[in-house]
Amino acid sequence: MPEDFPDFAIDSWKNKKNLNSFKSALQSKYGKELSEKYYSMFKTHIKILDKIK
Repeated sequence: MPEDFPDFAIDSWKNKKNLNSFKSALQSKYGKELSEKYYSMFKTHIKILDKIK
């Protein structure tokens, strides 16, 4: 995992309009292959955070 991923994920999640925009930001930053891997790992957690927020 890249060192900057945690900061990137938090900033992107806070600034996203929806889950698709978060996925798009991942693809822009890390490319398709890595973004799919990270997205699948964090998708459920992000949904939970959205409900709490």
